[in-house]
Amino acid sequence: MNTIQHILKVGSLATLLLASLNSCKKDQASTPSPVEINLPSELSLTFGERDTILLSSALSTAEDLQFKLDFSQTSNIEIDASSKLHDKLAAAITIDAKTNSILINSGMLYPNATTSSSTGQRIPDAYNVLLSAHDAQGTKLGEAQLKLQVREGKVAVKGANNSGDIPFAYVLYNDQGANFELDPLALPTQGSNWTIDANADVRSMVTINQNSLQFAKGAGDPAQKAEQAYDLSALLQKDGFTVARTAFRVVFIPQIKFFFGTYYADMNLTIYFNLIHIGLSNGYRSSAPTFYPEQYRSTFQLLSVSVDGKSFENTGDIFSVDSQTGVVSVKKDPSLRAGSYKIMLRAISSTGLEFDTDLTLVMSEG
Repeated sequence: MNTIQHILKVGSLATLLLASLNSCKKDQASTPSPVEINLPSELSLTFGERDTILLSSALSTAEDLQFKLDFSQTSNIEIDASSKLHDKLAAAITIDAKTNSILINSGMLYPNATTSSSTGQRIPDAYNVLLSAHDAQGTKLGEAQLKLQVREGKVAVKGANNSGDIPFAYVLYNDQGANFELDPLALPTQGSNWTIDANADVRSMVTINQNSLQFAKGAGDPAQKAEQAYDLSALLQKDGFTVARTAFRVVFIPQIKFFFGTYYADMNLTIYFNLIHIGLSNGYRSSAPTFYPEQYRSTFQLLSVSVDGKSFENTGDIFSVDSQTGVVSVKKDPSLRAGSYKIMLRAISSTGLEFDTDLTLVMSEG
């Protein structure tokens, strides 16, 4: 009897041990393995740029692996009455399960550390993005953090000269003012608007009409004799936040006078000497053309020569122009015949503006 009881006890103990071992195996089998997520710790984009971050190929082969994006470490400021910053982040930063990648569209966000002119809200210094991986039961298997920063984009002014540090344009005084078209340079503009950043004096002369920068007809020197410059920044804003900008300088200058003759500035009197009679057999050298104001004088070039209304083949540079003075020279040449020779010249001012004038030489026998 004792032997039977002993056997039963040993059998019960073995059953318990086997059950315990099976339980341990099940626990070990159900314990999920952690995964490693490799993300760049930091990423910087210019507003409007897109980027794709490919996740490890090993992650794409893992079964039932799910990814989640979390923006809770970024302050969820109010953008407008109907949306907050986390809403914008969720739309701009997404996961593409087919390509196993993170897609980022910075054009749907705002440059960091910028303040809204409409609400006073400030975008954080960086967007902190947390990516986590989970199994089918929702257990977190790994995570990685990305610090995303968006810089202001660039826009332009059509027709501006970009050869210097600041884009600029020269405008001759007139009775109409001046208009310049603002160019977003392919940046997204839906829901955006243009504005300017300038001092009060400039603001009194400049307005924005849709994408046009408009200077009043009274801009510059009231007497239209002195040079006057205006400095400003054109801003592209979205929800009150500046997303892109360009500096711009406009310089109003006096009307340029370019012709063959004499100009008396004190009386605003012009006398033309642009029709000259010369002998056919003689060479010729003209006086220098008038270019006023003198401070804008730069270079000259010959555009064309015609005789009696027909194009003249200027072989051997019979007609030439001194690039520094604008003086016209005519070589003595047997191929010339009697007729009216019209010489077209161009002056390129120190501001880059171009002006054309003509000199007619009537050649006759004698």
